[in-house]
Order: sequence, then structure tokens, then C-alpha cells
Amino acid sequence: MKILYGVQGTGNGHISRASSMHNAFKAYPGLDITWLLSGRDRADGCGDIEHFEWRAGITFVAEDGRIRILKTLKHNNLLQFRRDVKNLALDEYDLIISD
Repeated sequence: MKILYGVQGTGNGHISRASSMHNAFKAYPGLDITWLLSGRDRADGCGDIEHFEWRAGITFVAEDGRIRILKTLKHNNLLQFRRDVKNLALDEYDLIISD
């Protein structure tokens, strides 16, 4: 079974969960998992998952408990995000998991 596992990496909660799932999936040798990380710098990595794909994704800018729309728009490259979404080939996967 071929799985795409998408991880939003702006915080450590999603990364921790993905690392736990990575270890759990090792018990099933027939799985072929592509890990896709977004929302954090590629150099920061994906926990103990060594091989992963990376996209910048979209991240909200929040201040004082509120999302700052203009700063969010300025911070993100929406054209690159659109290209990344459009070019992500999903037909080869049997299952897609998003965290």
C-alpha cells in the first residue's frame, strides 16, 4: 500500500505525532510511505523521519491572539503554494493522511 502522509510542521505536536506514526508503521513492511512536510524550514527536519519531501505551504501570522491577514499574505508565497498544489501527483497513492 502506498501512503502519502502530510505533516504541518509549524509546531512540534504534529512532528511528534508523525514520528510516533513513523515508528508504528515500521511493523508493517508492506507499506510505502511518502512523508510530506510543510510549514517549517526544510533544514529543521521532521523529527526522526530522515527521508521526506518538503513544501513551504502556508502559515498564518498571529499576534495578540489574532490572525494578521496582511502579514499572513506578505509572509506566504501564494503563487508557489498554488504551483505546489497543482503539481502534487496524488494518483499513485492508495491512502492520503493529513496531520
